[in-house]
Amino acid sequence: MSNMPTEEEIEEFQQELWDLFTQRIGPESDGHLLMVAGTMLEAAIELYTLVLTDEEVTRLFKELIETVPECREKMAKRLGTLTIH
Repeated sequence: MSNMPTEEEIEEFQQELWDLFTQRIGPESDGHLLMVAGTMLEAAIELYTLVLTDEEVTRLFKELIETVPECREKMAKRLGTLTIH
């Protein structure tokens, strides 16, 4: 792929997404959290299908499953420093 984003650009985009979806999530809103997560997951899959085969998308998600503990730890750290509205 050409024009790969820099680490700084990735972090900036992640922050923009975080700011956007935390507007919909609150301490008593598990349903909204699941809506946001599901919508983002669906959009990610749709975007991946634009450039990857079905087999590549499936392989990618199988690999992502193994990162669940790392993601949980990352979110625990992030929630310790940010406020969910």
